[in-house]
Amino acid sequence: MKVRKYMTDKEAKRYICETGHKMYRDKYVIATAGNISVRVGENAFWVTPTQTNKGTLTEDMLVKIDQEGNVISGRDLPSSEVGMHLSVYKENPEINAVCHAHPVYATSLSIAGLSIEKPILAEMIMQLNAVPLVPYYAYDSEELGKAIANEAKVHNGALLANHGVITWGYDIFEAYQKLEAIEHYAHIFITTDSIIKKSNEIEAKEVDVLRKAKNAIDEKRKSFNFKEVVKRTKEQEVNEKVEEMEDVYRGFVNKFYARGSAKK
Repeated sequence: MKVRKYMTDKEAKRYICETGHKMYRDKYVIATAGNISVRVGENAFWVTPTQTNKGTLTEDMLVKIDQEGNVISGRDLPSSEVGMHLSVYKENPEINAVCHAHPVYATSLSIAGLSIEKPILAEMIMQLNAVPLVPYYAYDSEELGKAIANEAKVHNGALLANHGVITWGYDIFEAYQKLEAIEHYAHIFITTDSIIKKSNEIEAKEVDVLRKAKNAIDEKRKSFNFKEVVKRTKEQEVNEKVEEMEDVYRGFVNKFYARGSAKK
């Protein structure tokens, strides 16, 4: 398997703040709820600070910690729920980002004691397969960390009973996409089961095909090189800027010669 490269400190801090702002705009958190982390080395993680509104996050607020939760740098304390994140990282070294939030529909299912397991949408199976329900434990307890860790190698996230949602991924973009997906399918699940009160499930043999496809995609995803994508994106942006400047220059030259021709 191709060795994955971690985000740099600069990249991690930028994308944590952008994700926090999006999390707040999407109404997945209010006030100081929720937390985000990104792995930047084998024993180094950037995390959101405690008691901070995610809609107003700035890079200087973030805290860098090690695998034991010790602060490496930062002016504030890390989130009090960082133990959940570290449990996931310890259990699955392929995970490089974790998001925790309280989106309305998914959190409602967690309060009702329901998981998302019915195979009612192909997209849900391809993106999530299933979303288990982790029993309720205190938010900062070792028991909660262990319960979440048990799901870290077989699922993309979990509902936390009477608490909210936690997701993880090979990078912060995937972790947040899983959060969006869980909330979306939770909404559909509640609509079909509680409002329409009818849902047709996909046949077992078709579910197996979808799960095999998901596993193949997940394996390919592990070799994804974030830095190469950023490099290509930057090169594309530079090329586009050069083309834009050349267009401006050609326009200027054409106007110049057009004026000269008019004078003649």
